Amino acid sequence: MRINASRLITKHMSTATPLFVYGTLMSEQVLRVLIDRKPSMVKPAFLWNHDRKSVLGQCYPAIVPSDSIATTTNNGDNNQIITTQERSSNKYVEGVLIFNLSKCEMKALDYFEADEYDKKLLKIWFQCSDMMSCANLEEAIHQNAALSNDRCGHNILSDTERRAMQLEKTKTTDINDWRYIEANVYVWADSETLLSANDWNYENFYTDHLDWYIENTVKPCRLDINNFSI
Repeated sequence: MRINASRLITKHMSTATPLFVYGTLMSEQVLRVLIDRKPSMVKPAFLWNHDRKSVLGQCYPAIVPSDSIATTTNNGDNNQIITTQERSSNKYVEGVLIFNLSKCEMKALDYFEADEYDKKLLKIWFQCSDMMSCANLEEAIHQNAALSNDRCGHNILSDTERRAMQLEKTKTTDINDWRYIEANVYVWADSETLLSANDWNYENFYTDHLDWYIENTVKPCRLDINNFSI
């Protein structure tokens, strides 16, 4: 999410593919600055077998696969760095599914994420017990007819997955409430030595950093987007 003003947009994504966001883009305020509106959003949504870590010296996160092996070391500044630490195979990242983004909007978000991240197509689980969320989802899928049956479905979560996602907190035990869809996700592409061992927390970001982040990162990025006619 560091801005690279010289980078021109070369990534493209069909509007038929939803986007899973897990960091600063979960904020409606950030999205409104970047794309001038609040898009269709479905939450909660979950990405399985990934960890969300703070980026050292920044207030935004990165996600990395949780099946790699690592140890934590100290860089001398009281920051724990992931190098080769063993991560849990039952880790998941909670975020938001965004539907119906235009190509121009996706280009803007690609520019915002910059070269620190690769955009990958991954399976995202979401709970559809909330009727409003279900209605939003069905409308989004209807509008995006290119979403084929093999890219969305109602596969049953395993007992381990259900326990790890703590379904008891959602006050439902109906496995039919869970569905999945393939979505684009910004995955960390830079060195993992730039990541903290600490998990990133959205509530802390929203309370402590959001206003500063919008003024010093998001608004300057929007100016770049306008200047480059992205």
